[in-house]
Amino acid sequence: MTIIIPKNASVVEVEAQLKRTSKKKPKGFNATKHAGTVKWAQDPLAYQSEVRGE
Repeated sequence: MTIIIPKNASVVEVEAQLKRTSKKKPKGFNATKHAGTVKWAQDPLAYQSEVRGE
């Protein structure tokens, strides 16, 4: 996004334009909230063999 501020703009006008741009939320979702490891009670290789039917 481009904001054009004229040279003769007052401090109030500049702050108003900056506030308008900072209110927008970023698109998407916060993936870091869901990131991490899963604690398994079973050995991962044993589970994989069980699921595949090996």
